Amino acid sequence: MTMSSLVPTLTKRANEILSEIRQLGSERQSLVYNHHHQLIAESDTIAAVDEDSSRIPRCRPGPPQAAFSERYRG
Repeated sequence: MTMSSLVPTLTKRANEILSEIRQLGSERQSLVYNHHHQLIAESDTIAAVDEDSSRIPRCRPGPPQAAFSERYRG
């Protein structure tokens, strides 16, 4: 192959690579946007669950139990 025949081949390949880079950049941007959207939605869901759970009466634990060894000394 001569130098003059390599130039069009290299130019074509460079343009293909540039196109692939742009495509990957676009896909990455879309993934980042979708991930950000999912995080916001999940945050809203957690806030709603937290708000709903605040209406549930809390169980109060009874007095602390003595350790088994202290209750059943032989």
